[in-house]
Amino acid sequence: MGYDLFSWLAQYHLQNNLIPNLPFIKDSQYLKARGGAKIEEGEENDDTKGVLILSNGDSLVRRLKEEEIILDRSTPMFVPARDYVSFTYYLSRNIRKDGAFVYDGKNESISRISKFGNSSSKMNAARDSYQRYLPANFIYQDAAVMNQEEYDEQIGTKSDLAMVLPISHTKEDSYVHAYQIKRTAYGNTGLGKVTHFGPDGLMEEFFFRYAPESDGPFVVPERKIVGVHRKYKREADDKLYVASENVVGPTLEEYFRLQE
Repeated sequence: MGYDLFSWLAQYHLQNNLIPNLPFIKDSQYLKARGGAKIEEGEENDDTKGVLILSNGDSLVRRLKEEEIILDRSTPMFVPARDYVSFTYYLSRNIRKDGAFVYDGKNESISRISKFGNSSSKMNAARDSYQRYLPANFIYQDAAVMNQEEYDEQIGTKSDLAMVLPISHTKEDSYVHAYQIKRTAYGNTGLGKVTHFGPDGLMEEFFFRYAPESDGPFVVPERKIVGVHRKYKREADDKLYVASENVVGPTLEEYFRLQE
């Protein structure tokens, strides 16, 4: 189910963020709908949809409520989301700027959570070691380092939870993963990226790149825009680096099926 969620979000990002906003993308610049100002890398794009999904079996909600990390007083109502159609149907009708989703992989169902707390000793320990779990290029594509100020100012609440909860709440019999579509522009298209975090930090990401020098394949051939899928690995210095980078065309579903 892990690759399903990641590939579903990549496809959703293509259909609901890139395609509708193509009129605002001029070569390597995303011009805001009003005023024509360029959206710079690291700036939030309010014209796009962001989402955070936490995933692990059927026990995560109970544990997070017991620890007062989920603050909703009502019991989350799960609905079936067994395929891309039912999954995206639910997302499209429940996405809000705040809150997140929990996916029950055991029962293939999803629910929205409105309010999260974000402070515990385990969670703070993960934040203190952010350089171990985030690659230096997480915010800026060409960055060689990420300093504390950048982390504090530019890692938003959802990205923070996406990184921290798989680390702080994975148990031997219950691995937590987090999947996100970020609204913060990454690279040169003014759009965010799709991320997948596990107990050891960022595992993979997918984003769009204006690449006129490329031979493709392109997700939008007439605009020379490719999809980029990166996987990360931990090296001898205990930090994450790009392990592989593949250019992906419009057949995202087929590509990610081959990655399983």
